[in-house]
Amino acid sequence: MNAMINKLPRPPEKKTGWPWTLPRSWREGKIKSPLDLPLVSVVTPSLNQDKFLEETIRSVLIQDYPHLEYIIIDGGSTDDSVPIIKKYEKWLSTWVSEPDKGHAHAINKGWKTAKGTYVTWLNSDDFLYPHSLKESVKVMERNSAVHLTYGNVARVNVLSQPCDIDFKGGSFDLKEMLVYWKNPVPQPGFLMRRSVIDQIGFLDESYLFSFDFEYWIRMAANQLKGKHIPRKLAAFRIHKQTKTSRIQDVRVRDRFKLCEQYFQDERLSQKFRKEYHKKSKNRLYMNAADIFYQRDCPELLRKYAKKGIQESKFNYPAYIYFVISLLGRKGILVIKKKYRMIKGLFLRPKRYELRK
Repeated sequence: MNAMINKLPRPPEKKTGWPWTLPRSWREGKIKSPLDLPLVSVVTPSLNQDKFLEETIRSVLIQDYPHLEYIIIDGGSTDDSVPIIKKYEKWLSTWVSEPDKGHAHAINKGWKTAKGTYVTWLNSDDFLYPHSLKESVKVMERNSAVHLTYGNVARVNVLSQPCDIDFKGGSFDLKEMLVYWKNPVPQPGFLMRRSVIDQIGFLDESYLFSFDFEYWIRMAANQLKGKHIPRKLAAFRIHKQTKTSRIQDVRVRDRFKLCEQYFQDERLSQKFRKEYHKKSKNRLYMNAADIFYQRDCPELLRKYAKKGIQESKFNYPAYIYFVISLLGRKGILVIKKKYRMIKGLFLRPKRYELRK
């Protein structure tokens, strides 16, 4: 491991700190032999992310975890991604650059070649923090009943600087996910047993946005266990080209598809489906309304507020959203401005769990 770190290409000029340079204590420290550790397979799906890809690659390769299989699945990038991959190819297990069928399909391609006892994926604009793999493997090795581990995740900007509240992992609970729509797993930095794929299959490629959330729900529906590690394991980058920033409307459609899929799933008890289906849909209407309120879109805000009212006449937030929608875009902007002023005067910032 130490030899590999010393032989990696030099970082670009003026790039310092993690994962570009390491403290002397890391370079001189002793690391276990690969023969003493289970193999970890990391897949990075990528498409035209040359601004961030090298940082992602280095954050994986310089982990203090030597028994590593690193796979990059590039979707046929037309920027400088391929030269960056070739720069590090001697440290990669395999890589390809060819058109694929989307994000989930690229990850599945990598997972189908992965040989590790543990597997994960790391998007090409995110990066791991020091000790991430080592800490996750340690927890899994000590807890044979745990199938998935995940930590907290920092939100960073294009300069890799913290820019907002962290994503904090939550309870891996089916009701929390499927009724209250709380995603407990900040995806960067998660690790799971390869046997999970053997048991429940690969990612569902029909979901463009929520394929990871669907996978956690599927795991919980199959009684598989997740464990939160209360430390920061990775960083999630916020920039204009992120999928999260571009396709919130697809997120809404994916959520409703998930709701209908799992409330017809016989792995869930009839009592659970009967008791919570209406509540789940109502929460989705309010989540959708909030998304379009944040986007200053009165027509779609009104649409989902009306659906919330139709679902339950006691849905008071839906009435508030409906009235706000009648004020139009300018009215929404005025209300949001006044709300921020009031919040700044009387409320302290809070830390929230990831919602996806």
